[in-house]
Amino acid sequence: MTAVRYIVIDDARVSWHHAVLHAEAGHWTIEDEDSKNGTYADRCRVRTRGVGPGSVIRFGNPASGPRRSCRP
Repeated sequence: MTAVRYIVIDDARVSWHHAVLHAEAGHWTIEDEDSKNGTYADRCRVRTRGVGPGSVIRFGNPASGPRRSCRP
């Protein structure tokens, strides 16, 4: 069974169920959940993309949306 954790981002540009971050076999993948304003990894709008140390994920706007960084 996979543990589920929620990250709440209080920003109007972020959908209620905006994206999912999957961990599998030591690799991470971000998947947009058909959000209205998009999910961006390293400034590119993504549907599904691998992410890792150094990746910057933004929600709703590639330049100014709320951001989370991946750290080792």
